[in-house]
Amino acid sequence: MPRISKFPIILDEVPHLNILSLSRRGFLGVSKTGTISWSNEEETIMTISVRSEISESASIILSYTYNGIDRQYMIKLEEKQSNLGKGTHWYFVCPVTKKRCRKLYFIGGFFLHREAFKNIACYRSQTESKSWREIRRLLERRYVRDEVENELNTRYFKTSYNGKLTKSYLKLMRKIHG
Repeated sequence: MPRISKFPIILDEVPHLNILSLSRRGFLGVSKTGTISWSNEEETIMTISVRSEISESASIILSYTYNGIDRQYMIKLEEKQSNLGKGTHWYFVCPVTKKRCRKLYFIGGFFLHREAFKNIACYRSQTESKSWREIRRLLERRYVRDEVENELNTRYFKTSYNGKLTKSYLKLMRKIHG
């Protein structure tokens, strides 16, 4: 018997800050000021001002208006060595949960880690029924099979070289049969 719906907030649909997008815009590792906007097809949903600071500790300061109230608060950033020993990775430190994360979601006027909204928010896939998840899995398999067949039929694709099957061919076969 399915659970009674409580109309949770869907994390896939809310504005969020992502370390990767901040890095691509040049906010990490330097002091910089700029704006970030979120929009749907019709209009701009939200615009915030972002200021990154590198002093004793790295942080970003967010400035925006939510429900007529001006908000400005700081989110600490943490830099950690890569486990491969090649460079470093940046993380947010959530102001509420104190967890290191790469994405902060905007719910209730603040950008926080998803576990700060544990009982009120979830991903879209968590709201789907078991039968719908099975249908989705079957449709995705069919879609992958079509993509693989298109790649196999490209003009210069080699299935074997010197009598041995190529790695790319074996990889595509695993996608079809796996």
